Amino acid sequence: MINRIINLLSSMKFATLLLLIFAFSIGYATFIENDFGSISSKALIYNSWWFSCMLIFLCIALTLNIFKYKLFRKEKLATLAFHSSFIIILLGAGVTRYTGFEGMMRISEGESENTFISDEVFLQVKVHDNVNEFRYDKKLLLSGITKQFDHTFLLQNIFSNYFTVYSSKLSQPFKITYQDFLPNVSDSVISKEISGLRLSSSTVEGRSGTEILRGEMEDRDVLFDKTTNFKGVNFTLNNQQINSVNFTLKDESISCVSSYDVSIISMPPTGLDPLVYRAGESFKLNPMSLLTINGAKYMFSGFSYQEKKSMYSASNNMDDSGNNKNRTIDALQLSIEVGEELKNITLFGKKGRNGGNTIFTLGDLTFTISYGPKYYTLPFSIFLNDFILETYPGSMNPASFASEVELIDGDVRFPYRIFMNNILDYKGYRFFQSSYDPDESGTILSVNHDWWGTFITYIGYFLMMLAMVSIFFFKKTRFKSLTKKMNKIKSTTLIVMFLFSVPTVAQDNINFIDSLETYKVDISHSEQFEELLVQHDGRIKPISTFSSEIIRKISRKENLYGQNSTQVFLGIMCLPELWGKVPLLMVQNKEILEELKSEDQLVPFSFFFNKEGHYIFDNKVKVSSNIPDKDKSKYDKELIKVTERVNILFSIINTINYNSNLNIFPSSDSLNNKWENNFAIPHEVEDSIIYSNLFNYYLMSATNSVFSKDWKFADDILKIIKGQQTKNASHILPSKFRINLEILYNKLDIFTNLFMYYFFTGLLMLIFVIISMFYNKKWIFILIRIIKWLIILGVLSHTLGLIARGVIAQHAPWTNGYEAMIYTVWATMLAGLVFSKKSDLTLAATTLVASMLLLFAFVSYLDPTITNVVPVLNSYWLMIHVSVIVASYGFLILGGFLGLLSLILIIFKTKTNSVKLDLKISELTIINEKSITVGLYMLAIGTFLGGIWANESWGRYWGWDPKETWALVSILVYAFILHMRFVPGLKSKFTFNVASVFAVYSVLMTYFGVNYLLSGLHSYAAGDKVSIPNSVWISVAIVLFIVIIAKIKNRRS
Repeated sequence: MINRIINLLSSMKFATLLLLIFAFSIGYATFIENDFGSISSKALIYNSWWFSCMLIFLCIALTLNIFKYKLFRKEKLATLAFHSSFIIILLGAGVTRYTGFEGMMRISEGESENTFISDEVFLQVKVHDNVNEFRYDKKLLLSGITKQFDHTFLLQNIFSNYFTVYSSKLSQPFKITYQDFLPNVSDSVISKEISGLRLSSSTVEGRSGTEILRGEMEDRDVLFDKTTNFKGVNFTLNNQQINSVNFTLKDESISCVSSYDVSIISMPPTGLDPLVYRAGESFKLNPMSLLTINGAKYMFSGFSYQEKKSMYSASNNMDDSGNNKNRTIDALQLSIEVGEELKNITLFGKKGRNGGNTIFTLGDLTFTISYGPKYYTLPFSIFLNDFILETYPGSMNPASFASEVELIDGDVRFPYRIFMNNILDYKGYRFFQSSYDPDESGTILSVNHDWWGTFITYIGYFLMMLAMVSIFFFKKTRFKSLTKKMNKIKSTTLIVMFLFSVPTVAQDNINFIDSLETYKVDISHSEQFEELLVQHDGRIKPISTFSSEIIRKISRKENLYGQNSTQVFLGIMCLPELWGKVPLLMVQNKEILEELKSEDQLVPFSFFFNKEGHYIFDNKVKVSSNIPDKDKSKYDKELIKVTERVNILFSIINTINYNSNLNIFPSSDSLNNKWENNFAIPHEVEDSIIYSNLFNYYLMSATNSVFSKDWKFADDILKIIKGQQTKNASHILPSKFRINLEILYNKLDIFTNLFMYYFFTGLLMLIFVIISMFYNKKWIFILIRIIKWLIILGVLSHTLGLIARGVIAQHAPWTNGYEAMIYTVWATMLAGLVFSKKSDLTLAATTLVASMLLLFAFVSYLDPTITNVVPVLNSYWLMIHVSVIVASYGFLILGGFLGLLSLILIIFKTKTNSVKLDLKISELTIINEKSITVGLYMLAIGTFLGGIWANESWGRYWGWDPKETWALVSILVYAFILHMRFVPGLKSKFTFNVASVFAVYSVLMTYFGVNYLLSGLHSYAAGDKVSIPNSVWISVAIVLFIVIIAKIKNRRS
């Protein structure tokens, strides 16, 4: 029996099954977190007992397989180190979970603090019997989606919120039992009963009944069986007394017997005389009656009610990130038993908020119970001397923020500066800069205590990196054996056809377009104008960049009608009437185009306004804007985008009147180095009358130059403006080299041009590689070599483009969606070049894949704007972590494409070519496995380097953020693929290639899906958010079709 258990635990089937369950579980957890909050994902998966058991079994399986496959041999040491590193990392994770804790500390300037609030939620119980005391802090992970199993037999102690707390250490034993949990509680009125009559009277003496104002009224309720004194008169309800006004309520009918004379007027007044009832006389009373008793006036306005309310859960979404509009407080309902006595209580609280203590006595015991975070006490104090916030020039966006603190530990005192990516580490406690008070008067630090867990995990990280390097140098590793197999295989071929078409758009308004050529801004002057600097979105950039961004926003194009973006931008400002009739604005919705009566997607500005000059979509866009985002139709979304483009073009056309975006004049006395537009008067200029409208004066001269073709005067004014910029802002201006580099970068438009370059070189190489397999001619191989060098030249240009973008932005060029995409393309090309020595077909396929990835970046309209980075990204870890992990995507995507190519080869196999194609399939499969191996190692190292960065920046190395979770999912998926060869039913080339194709979708989810589908810490990446294109689902259908056909063909062969 024991041997069977050991054989099961050590089997590769069991290990690979655990990898798949692990991957599916944590992937599913990210969607739970997105919909219900991180607490729910922890309660159901991450912190559940079954998840812990699965990790324990995975450690056991890895350990047993180390012995089973004798990895202690010298030639297997690299593989041993890599597998052992995962065991150590999992052990470190266990130590962190059960011994580590973290929380938040808020400190105001000039004050010290030695406590911080926990990140977790606890049930805190304190019970005493006047002699002994019982204390217990139980960490709870309660969720609205796990409560469905609270009272289900068997599942109650597995997936539910159910728990008990029991103790017999005091004079009487007691038991605390969970009853219910209500996230996001609200009150609901379930019934209401009449509790009395409501009387109102004026607080101002001398008013007549009709002159009483509502704000001057005092209300008083006359309740059942009680006497109410109101302005010296006693009132009763169903409780007749002497010297009182006695009301009787029966079947909602009011009768009255008063000890005083009562005068009654119905409200509103009818003009009739008041009814007068003598003392002791019974009469009926209707609501809205004005009573005069002993000279005082009272309004009987109606009944008062006693409401019975019931708590209910408004939503199961417990997301505390600030994006959850339904987030309120949670309610925990408990029952407490002491002997025969029973008490039910409700506690309120949630993450970051304690609802207070509930204190009561039951039997001989006194209970103090609360639900919410608890406070940890530090063995030292932190004093905040100053909080410093720095913003990007001309904006309120934080560039960095820091806390100048002093640590006080008895006689030990020392100052320290805590800022993003620079933590304070003392006695096992780590403090990192998390946030700050809105008024900048205090700081918010995150505190973490997990020395042993971090230490053990770092050992695992180091061992993994050592194994990754070693595995490429040890002679008897899997990687080396694949290389030897590759050397034995001869190349073969397959013809693969690619079709590509570029849509063209016909343009009307020919006369206006012809006029553009006549009245075009001189190219030499536009080159001077594009060097002018403008402050925009926290950056100081040349007009070349600004105009490119603006024209791209309104038309989705860089150049229009044979003119570059700078010429178009200046032309619009100089000749607004002409350009207003030229098709400029991109509209992609057919309904909007029909309303505009335009057949083309580029529409003139004038089409959007009626004869009276009113925006034709004014009312519709107001309606669309007020619709909640989740309910907006495609028409609503596109109309809002189109209106934004119209507004941008409107501001350019009316620059002389509304020059709010062109901040080109530095001001030496401005706070935060904020630049001004042309309406502001630079204080340093002597002739303020001229310079107050300097840019408008420049536009007038440029307009004249368009007609006269003499640009000298406009050139001179431009030099004056540039001189004013240099004079007043030299300390913050980019260097001349950076400005010229940015202008050159804009002109070359490297990455747009590389799409076509990669496509045609890759296609040509593929064609000639195919021909070479049938015709062994020298000139063909010479052409292949020439094309290969052309591809290398493209990769070199790609590399220089990335470097240029990094120099211009002053940070690593992979901080937003567009940059990550072009970097991934570069990494894919690098992977192709690495393996091109053994296979020209691999390089051809890789180049075509690169062109398709660039095409995706363009058709998805990923924003190529160079942006500033948020403080957390301003770190050398960005260069290390992101470069490694994104580069791994290139190798993994290449593996997926080679797998798809192998499946296509299987489809085209015949009896006559089966030998050649089998060799080619073997070649591609080996390269595929090598590419995946490199990609997996890089992905694993990159992910755990991210953990080190997180630990240095946020004080913890792992937090189940969706980005890091899906990176781990991809690691597990590819680890499973590489181990499939040990499972008898999964070790065929066909199965391996199929798996490598579908595994790419996990990379796509890690790369795009997390940013655009899930919430998490990685939402700080700048760039336009896009929805998942339909092409993804189409690609899945196409891949499934290819797999099915290949499977049928593979069976027959």
